[in-house]
Amino acid sequence: MIRTAIAIPALALALAACSQEAEEAPANDGVVTAPADATIAARPVMYGGEANMDACGGAGTVGALDTLEGQVLTVHSAPDAAADQTDLLQPGQMVSICENEGDWVGVVYSKNAADCGTGTPVADRRAYDGQCQSGWINGTYLTNQAG
Repeated sequence: MIRTAIAIPALALALAACSQEAEEAPANDGVVTAPADATIAARPVMYGGEANMDACGGAGTVGALDTLEGQVLTVHSAPDAAADQTDLLQPGQMVSICENEGDWVGVVYSKNAADCGTGTPVADRRAYDGQCQSGWINGTYLTNQAG
């Protein structure tokens, strides 16, 4: 009987110590942290969707980015500054404006004056698959030319 009387308080003390440790464990306050190697998924530029309209509805020119010489506009694989950088555009580069998402613009362009096929109708909406480059730029630096 004496052993039982000692064992029960000892067991209760041990359980209390375990529950205190669990309560004292730091909480993450619901914040979920992405792994350091997480990447933004590429998102293709979409064009077309109207059988009697240009595949891309507008055209623009990369404007002056800064007064510093050598400034270029970064092209990204998705409408997010954290997305992979795919190219650089110089001021004056002409682009076809195919879609918008906030400040981001999905563009198609050619650095060698090739016809990108964005000025002709494409009936179904789809990812750009022509001979030119495409990607996402910050529209703040774009001067609208048409559309």
